[in-house]
Amino acid sequence: MVKLFGLFLVAIILIGLLVKKVWELFSNKDEEKPASDMLIEGGITVILATLPSFSDSFLQFLYDLFQIARTVEDGGFPTSWLICLGVLLIVLGVILRFVDASAKYVILNMPGTIHHTKEDGMLKILKTDKCDEIETNTANCQAEMQKLSQAKANTIVGDIQVQMDRFNREAKSKRCFTGMAPIPFIIYAGTKHRGSDIKYYLEFDKATQQYSKLNNAKEYPILNKPTIITVASEEIVVAVSTTALINDANTSQFNKPVFGLSLVEPKDNAIFSKRQLNDYVNTTVTFISEIYKQNSQITKVHLLLATQACFAYAIGKVLVNMQNRVPQIVSYHYIAPSYKVGMVINGSSSGQIVKVQ
Repeated sequence: MVKLFGLFLVAIILIGLLVKKVWELFSNKDEEKPASDMLIEGGITVILATLPSFSDSFLQFLYDLFQIARTVEDGGFPTSWLICLGVLLIVLGVILRFVDASAKYVILNMPGTIHHTKEDGMLKILKTDKCDEIETNTANCQAEMQKLSQAKANTIVGDIQVQMDRFNREAKSKRCFTGMAPIPFIIYAGTKHRGSDIKYYLEFDKATQQYSKLNNAKEYPILNKPTIITVASEEIVVAVSTTALINDANTSQFNKPVFGLSLVEPKDNAIFSKRQLNDYVNTTVTFISEIYKQNSQITKVHLLLATQACFAYAIGKVLVNMQNRVPQIVSYHYIAPSYKVGMVINGSSSGQIVKVQ
């Protein structure tokens, strides 16, 4: 009787450890799962699928080990091929995880008034020391934006192109992005992105003074968009508000129809998920494309963003592939209390400075 109790105790502990591991793998929904983890999860799932018969075989092994006679015969079917498949998936997952761990990180850093480097919390959140950093010369250029000359803009844009060429050559690395530079320069950099996608967007939280990565959460607030209507104007304003609400006082200088896309409650670091980021970007670009389709006379969109750097970079990546489906896009930098200095993002005039009185 004591042996029998010990037998089942061992079985319960082993099965409990297996279930705990599976729960840990599947319960972490906020982090984007690497392919290696998905293979390992798949292998464990396949093995778990054999548990009704596998557990009987395991228990029989324990019965034989403790020399206890079983009074009920098993009636299952062979499961060795499923177990082998599960083990194979787990082995492949482990190998892929090793290969993935050996790849280096590369951060594209577009500093602004706050000039951080990778040592200021980025390496900590990435949990690595194998990291290169590519930095644009945008540090502290906010102070110059109000009187920004075309010559100065050309210098900054030229450097961004050089650094983006370097960044694009690192397509096989784990590429990351962070930025606090003026929005027009960040969007411009996004239009020059080529190759593999951004692995991690690193966002700085002013409240905690810490960096975080966008996770892969599936639940997030909806970005509300206006109804598409027919307008007579050849120019419109599209305002996207996620960190702060862009109001009439911020847009009156344009004297053009304004279309606002906004969260119900804009706030700092409102974008926390990569799925959310892609959704918001696609919602915005689709809106611009559709209103342009309905109003073909539109020649220019004044794009105002009160949002995070990740959104600016990501929308730049999308806009570059929509040259024939959107008009000229001019992105603006906010200088309280309004948006008065902008830069053309697409087309032959890309990089040209625009000022609104």
